[in-house]
Amino acid sequence: LSATIYLNGLYNNSKFKYDSITRQTIKYAIALDSLDMAADHVADLLWYNTYGVRKPEEGILLFNTYINDFKTIENNHTLARLYFYVGVSYEATGDLEKPLECYIKVKDYSIKSGNDSYLGLANQYIGHEESNLGKFSEASISYKTAIGLFIKVKDTTSIINTKNSLANLYSVNAFHEEALIERNEAIELAKNGIT
Repeated sequence: LSATIYLNGLYNNSKFKYDSITRQTIKYAIALDSLDMAADHVADLLWYNTYGVRKPEEGILLFNTYINDFKTIENNHTLARLYFYVGVSYEATGDLEKPLECYIKVKDYSIKSGNDSYLGLANQYIGHEESNLGKFSEASISYKTAIGLFIKVKDTTSIINTKNSLANLYSVNAFHEEALIERNEAIELAKNGIT
């Protein structure tokens, strides 16, 4: 429902306010003990606050408000998604430590759930954070792992994005030939169509 209202608001200038409707949906879902649903809506609102209205701090506050309610969630995919978006929110604030902690949790939950798409995202974003922290060899390994997972799930867009990140990492560290190979492979993938 909240996603429909959000899209309706974007395209039809609705009087509904996505964040207030979603907050009520979260409270109602918790009252009904529908914790997976509540956590999914928190993840949606994290995305909205970070990308939609550029207020990641509000998303983090929301996450911290409800995280204790989610301690009994057993759905590892739901938890991976929740921690992924709070990691992105922390990253948007410039925090250098919290995103990595969140993405490591995403990796753990994704392994448990068998979700290779989120496992790929976890490795890609761990690579970003490792690179930001100057852990370049670790970042290279994380990016290569992510690319392998994205190939497995046939996510061409994520392969291209991660290859570009790997090319940038190589270039910054004076591995120009390796950077050129990664960049050319990304360009070739983009020319052949994005899935």
